[in-house]
Amino acid sequence: MKKISKEEAIKIQTAANVDETTLKGRNEHQVFINKSIDTVKQLEKYFIGKVVEIGCDFGHASLEIKKLGHEVIAIDIVDFRVAEAKKKGINAIIASMEKLPFKDKEFDTGLYAHTLEHSYDFDKAVSEAKRVFKRLIIIVPINDPGNIPCHISKIEHRDIIRNNFPGKIILETNWNRLNWKNEKGEDTLEFVYIVDL
Repeated sequence: MKKISKEEAIKIQTAANVDETTLKGRNEHQVFINKSIDTVKQLEKYFIGKVVEIGCDFGHASLEIKKLGHEVIAIDIVDFRVAEAKKKGINAIIASMEKLPFKDKEFDTGLYAHTLEHSYDFDKAVSEAKRVFKRLIIIVPINDPGNIPCHISKIEHRDIIRNNFPGKIILETNWNRLNWKNEKGEDTLEFVYIVDL
């Protein structure tokens, strides 16, 4: 897996996105919002206790989790994303998945929905996830199209997730909701993996 500095990662992630005010009214933004809400609804029964959303973007998934009655904290390394999440009433903080500002096993559920591929140090992100959470909900693209600059840690096969996050598997499936093709013309799938550590 590729490793870069945190500062480089922030630049890449910031360049990949503009603030939510600029995006309002654009179709791709609404598609993203709908997908975040849909993800939480489809996986609703798997959230337990206190939840942290890693890589919260603008906080839409966190808001849905909060509506389910869970205490939720949202984190992102990009400051304006955290500011947008806070505007929605979400407890959001600037932090990286490679250095979570939490105690060991402090939270019941960690949601990594399209975030591990953005990690600037995959091994540290894995170690931190296992340290802080009792349950992980992980969604990552498999057969990544390879042309998305903010996908720093390309996850080429579901075994990368399985091998790095052993435990009691609660759910393991593929979704095909991305409508992305990789360089070989193959569909990019979402690998959904829920595990108790």
